[in-house]
Amino acid sequence: MSLAQREFTITDQLQFASVSGDRNPMHVDAIKARRTQAGAPVVHGIHLLLWVLDSYASSQPDLPPLRGLRAQFNKFVFVGEPVEVILAEQGSTNCRLSVSVGGGQRSKVTVTFGNAVEDAPALAAASLELVPFSPLPLDPKFDQMAGRSGRLPFQMTPEDALKLFPAAATWLGPPRIAALAASTHLVGMVCPGLHSVFSELSVKTCAGSGPRDTLAFRVIEADPRFRAIDLEIAGGGLAGTIYSS
Repeated sequence: MSLAQREFTITDQLQFASVSGDRNPMHVDAIKARRTQAGAPVVHGIHLLLWVLDSYASSQPDLPPLRGLRAQFNKFVFVGEPVEVILAEQGSTNCRLSVSVGGGQRSKVTVTFGNAVEDAPALAAASLELVPFSPLPLDPKFDQMAGRSGRLPFQMTPEDALKLFPAAATWLGPPRIAALAASTHLVGMVCPGLHSVFSELSVKTCAGSGPRDTLAFRVIEADPRFRAIDLEIAGGGLAGTIYSS
């Protein structure tokens, strides 16, 4: 079942880049994007995910609490492409959604329902150095990424979350929307930074105390064979892992 359709414009991209902090040129600069893996500006994977969640929440009143979320970004969605959200399966404990262009799947999202995990992981409370904001993506050498950690302040305000993704923010709460937005800031601007692709995100909700306005992170694996980076994240009521390359 189709839940929503749209075309993302460069104006949409610039707006999301501003509120998320992810100004990686592959998303916002047509000239520089030519020299990336995509070859042209592409929509942020997390922008797609938040649109999926907002479209789903808009179509399903009285949703149960979110327990877990997995998003896999398999293929790029280019700016200007007609894209739609498909509800592939709806169950009592989970649902499956996808992002499709011309009938071909580009991303898939699995949502599980249930009570949140009681406590945030230790990473959430760790004393980690704040990463200063930079308008330009960092470009660290691969061997500098192993073991890297830090804490990113949210760029997205509660007002931004409620304005841009009202149904999803009402369902999940603005801090979780901001935490998801911070995850693309992490990948696109900090680690891996400039030459990065957000491949997958898997998180669970946390009910315990933890940072509500920062995203803690640490690199848990750096594979030089594929230039792949796995990160643990926690903050805003979410905790889980990110896979990027």
